[in-house]
Amino acid sequence: MRTNLLSGALLAATLWSSPAPSQTIPTSARLATAKLAESKGDLAAAEQGLREALAEATGSDREAVAAALRDLLARQGRSVDAPAGARVQEPAADDPIQRLIATIDRGSWTDPSIANAIGQLQSLGGLVVPHLLAALPQLGPFGLNNTLSLLGDHDDARIAPALERLLDTAGPEVWTAIAGRLHQLQDAVARPLATYFAAKATDPQVLAGALKVLIRRDPGAPSTRHLALRLVGDAKGNVAAEVLAAMRDVRVPWADEVLRAVRDHGPAELRAEATLRWVQNDATLAEATVLPFVEAIADARVWLCSEIVRTHTDWVHVGLLGLRAVRKDTQALTDLVSRVEWWRLPEQSGPALLDLPLERTESFQAVATELGNLVGRGWQVAPPHDAALAEVEAKQNRWHVFVAALPADAEPRATAVWETLSPAARAGLVHAVAQAGRPWHGLVVRHLASLDDFASVSPVYLDRDWTGASPDAVRTLESLAARWAQMGRFEQPRTNVTSVGPNAANDTRALDALVAGYRRNRALPSTVLTPLASAGFQGAWFALMERDPRAAVQTVAAAEQLRVYEASSLLSSLPAIGTEADVPLALRAVAVMPAVPVSTAQPMAAFLARHAPGNVATIRLASMPTVVVPAPWHLELAEGAARHARIEDLAELLQLLPSLERQCADQLARTLAAQVRPEHGGLLLAALTTCAARTQQTSSALQAPIDRHDLLMRLLDLVARCGDAKALPSVEALMASPSEETDVVQQAATTALAIAGPGRAALVRRMLGDTNPTVVTAALGAEDLRTDAALRDLARAAVLRIGDRIENAGRAFAALDEADQVNLALAVVGDERFPRFKDELCQRALQCLGGSKDASHLSQLVRGAAHPSYRVRLVAATSLGNTFSREAAPQLLDLLKDDNEFVQKEAQKALDQIASYLDARAKWEARLR
Repeated sequence: MRTNLLSGALLAATLWSSPAPSQTIPTSARLATAKLAESKGDLAAAEQGLREALAEATGSDREAVAAALRDLLARQGRSVDAPAGARVQEPAADDPIQRLIATIDRGSWTDPSIANAIGQLQSLGGLVVPHLLAALPQLGPFGLNNTLSLLGDHDDARIAPALERLLDTAGPEVWTAIAGRLHQLQDAVARPLATYFAAKATDPQVLAGALKVLIRRDPGAPSTRHLALRLVGDAKGNVAAEVLAAMRDVRVPWADEVLRAVRDHGPAELRAEATLRWVQNDATLAEATVLPFVEAIADARVWLCSEIVRTHTDWVHVGLLGLRAVRKDTQALTDLVSRVEWWRLPEQSGPALLDLPLERTESFQAVATELGNLVGRGWQVAPPHDAALAEVEAKQNRWHVFVAALPADAEPRATAVWETLSPAARAGLVHAVAQAGRPWHGLVVRHLASLDDFASVSPVYLDRDWTGASPDAVRTLESLAARWAQMGRFEQPRTNVTSVGPNAANDTRALDALVAGYRRNRALPSTVLTPLASAGFQGAWFALMERDPRAAVQTVAAAEQLRVYEASSLLSSLPAIGTEADVPLALRAVAVMPAVPVSTAQPMAAFLARHAPGNVATIRLASMPTVVVPAPWHLELAEGAARHARIEDLAELLQLLPSLERQCADQLARTLAAQVRPEHGGLLLAALTTCAARTQQTSSALQAPIDRHDLLMRLLDLVARCGDAKALPSVEALMASPSEETDVVQQAATTALAIAGPGRAALVRRMLGDTNPTVVTAALGAEDLRTDAALRDLARAAVLRIGDRIENAGRAFAALDEADQVNLALAVVGDERFPRFKDELCQRALQCLGGSKDASHLSQLVRGAAHPSYRVRLVAATSLGNTFSREAAPQLLDLLKDDNEFVQKEAQKALDQIASYLDARAKWEARLR
């Protein structure tokens, strides 16, 4: 049915929009059009359309139109015979809409039957509006209230006029009911009604309802402003509160006028809120402008000030007004205290905060925090408030805040507070004083004197800057140090141990702190630490060594034995402060310490070298008894001293030499070798004789005394450098001894040649005729061979004699001129024993012949190419190539087939060298023709 009506309505609308003159509109379309007009609230148009359709309809269509007209009129409380627009006072008994309206007039919507009726009426949508408006004059309070609720869903233009007509004759209760519902009505309905109320109403409650709508719907209208000012100026407090509430979320240009009116003339209970809103709305206001208005408000001042400084945290004067108004500790006070930037006016804010009656933890914590902030920014408390601030900070255990709040010269004030405190609080206060570095030495010393022993002393009391300490304070510290020295157990065993244990079971942190305070500056004399150092407290001794080292040295100079830490400290300090007189003490310290770092060893070595160069006692540190092995750093010191050994101590040093560690003995021998002179020959000969008589001894240990072999070598070198010919028989005896090792024999031969003097030539002849190849080889290096042809002949014969045993063939050639070297080489290669000679001798001979680049030696080189040793053949191939002779090619070609690949490569290289030479020569000869 609904679809048919809608289709008919659309058809009718189409046809009526441009009807043809002879066209007839269908009855269904007329019915649909009437229904559409009624749904829009145009009942007159609906009635007119149905009456016109009824006049034209026939048959069944006429009956349908007549029924529709009757129903339309019945819904309006009219009959078919009534004229158009006429109203019937009594509704038709059988009209369902009228029955529903009658039902909602009987009670509240909380009644299920009434709620059901309201729901049915709501389901009609806009169709219910004319019925509700028609029923308004007959409705009671329930009906009016429920009808207003139903009308709130519609913006029908007829609603406002209908309600205005009702108001024209209604009593004040209806005015109040409708005014209270204005904010629930649609804008098209509420705005004209609010304007109506503003013009005609006198009841403030009614006007307040109208203002709520106008502020929201038409805030810029002059009438809205006028109404607001009228209400806040004349109405009671509850109406003014409603006005302020209505303005809260709407920004209107005249809001400040209303707020100022309430602020200045409104009810007392609203002035604080109006003042706050005024401040919040105007960001340009200055604190000085606002302050008088806040002062005029008494009861709500704490709350008002707290709210104002929520955004204006820098308005300290407003905050102070709030603090002075406090009657009890409230949340508003807590908020107020935590929001203001009190540091902007510290001299006023600090005392004001301290004067607050603090009872609750929240407010106390806020106040304590702000006081701490003030102190952190440099605020200092005045004397009358010392006790109050101390009470606050004692609860917080923040004595550092209290100390920081006092001026630097306030020691008497701090002492006065200290006297009133418990022992624990006293410790906290003095601890804060010490941590802050305040020069209140009298207070600190007074507190120290009140304690039983140093174990209960906080280190911070003593590790501080004692500058400015009075003589009385210093004397008190000296007596305390003496008492603490007697109480402590610091003594370390005076023995040569490697480990240094703790001072004692005592807690010595306080003593460490006193030492640290002593180190800071010279305000404390050394006498403060002397008792502790004497008692064996290491820290005190180190501090004395650092500042007053001579006094520290004197305290241990007379001791029979040094403590380990004393010895260690002396080794570190004496290089910088010691003198020649301290060398014995330094050596005692060295004896105590089996090991030290390099950073200590090197300066000590320099100290000993500077003040006791070559000191025999220092060198003796490297002595190697059978049961004690010197520490490595002892050896370093001894070796350093050995570098500066003095020839004046030669006798003592030669006696010490056999017991020294090998490396140190070597260094000593080298040092003496640069200083020995012929007059020392007797001492050296005696030492050599003693050493030669010793039994053989060797050692593979890293640290071991020099053995007989090495000692003989060093002594022979010293004898050679001395040059005393008196030692020649003893040296020749060593050279001829069949039991001596080869290098000793060689060194003896070299020494013999060095000291032989005028009999040198005869010695060379004897040595060349010796059966020992080592002796012969030594003689082959004698410079005499260069000038003495007879010696050269003997040397050549000796080389051929020991050619199969010679070890250092180079010596046989080194002492000769080039021609003599070639003659010796020809003799070696031409000898029938050449294949059995040592490889080195054969190689030297071939190198000498090849180096001459003489093709006349080709036959000798060819013989070398046939040597059994590939090493010799290798040199022969190189030497053949050096001749650059075509005649060398056949032998080199044979060497290409040698069993040794290295010989083959060298032969190929030699062939390439000769070929390159011959090609280049041919080219140049052709070019020069």
